[in-house]
Amino acid sequence: MSVSHHTTAQSARPFATRTEAGYGSGLVLEGDAVADPVVLSFEQFWQWLQGHPNCIISAGTPDTVIYDHDDHHWQLHQEGQEQMLVQVIRGKSLIGEILIPAGSVSYVQGEPHGEAEGDAEGEYIFDCFVDGPQGPVATYYFTLAHEYTPEEEPPRQGRWVH
Repeated sequence: MSVSHHTTAQSARPFATRTEAGYGSGLVLEGDAVADPVVLSFEQFWQWLQGHPNCIISAGTPDTVIYDHDDHHWQLHQEGQEQMLVQVIRGKSLIGEILIPAGSVSYVQGEPHGEAEGDAEGEYIFDCFVDGPQGPVATYYFTLAHEYTPEEEPPRQGRWVH
């Protein structure tokens, strides 16, 4: 697993806008390809993500990204009502973590990324937006090996394996 600086995350990434009826798409992608994004509350996304830690390819912020590796595993925790923790662990050693303050994320927008556009087996990126003074800003993101599937019921014990 490696940790590197991620400086181009905002340049080709989509954004969402709010409309009077709720969240609407203000999607801007390179080229002519436009996909319909999935827009979720952070609570919906977090609950779903907890059943899919083995599907995470990377997670990060505009400045830093943590990549998955065969020797590491992802842990997703909530510390009280204050913050969510995304941790990458090797054995008993913490490799990296991202802290997300509870209530800071307004919504999550997910869509195919790269070769996944039009392909059910590709990567999907989920941007977590925080309301800023100039509008929503993608502050955290997760890249997963598959799309969001709302019809799935989380397993009672354990995790999804894809």
